[in-house]
Amino acid sequence: EAGLKPFDEAKASIEMRVRRDKKMEKTKAIASQLRQSLAPTDGIEKISAQRPELAVQHLTSFTVAGFIPGIGRDLGFIGGIAALKVGEVSKPIEGQRGVYLVRLSSATPFDSAAFNSQKEPLRSQLLSEKRNRFFSEWSDKLKKSADIVDNRDQFYR
Repeated sequence: EAGLKPFDEAKASIEMRVRRDKKMEKTKAIASQLRQSLAPTDGIEKISAQRPELAVQHLTSFTVAGFIPGIGRDLGFIGGIAALKVGEVSKPIEGQRGVYLVRLSSATPFDSAAFNSQKEPLRSQLLSEKRNRFFSEWSDKLKKSADIVDNRDQFYR
């Protein structure tokens, strides 16, 4: 039905969202305290020594556009690590599944030569996909708005 949801129906989803936000605030404060307790030469492993219930993971290399093991595709995480320098420990990064502290161990520089060699095929592929999508949407709209009268029975008697 059109209109506003009754409060009783919306209450559960609002309550979940508020609880999640409160948990994230609390977790971010804990992560911030742990970050401040690290000396510049300390590794992230010191955190698990201080708080054994917190998980410390070592990720294999991944791409910004790809799937990150144990995290998924989290734009908050990717945005948080984008400005890090090698060896630097991040400030608390809020993602979809939690709050992260990250130490960047290595970064591969952008390969502009490889990009330039793949630029034109990628451009053509994207343009072709866009043309096909546009034609498909146009065709669907045309079919929906068409007023078709079936007179085949008059021609095939």
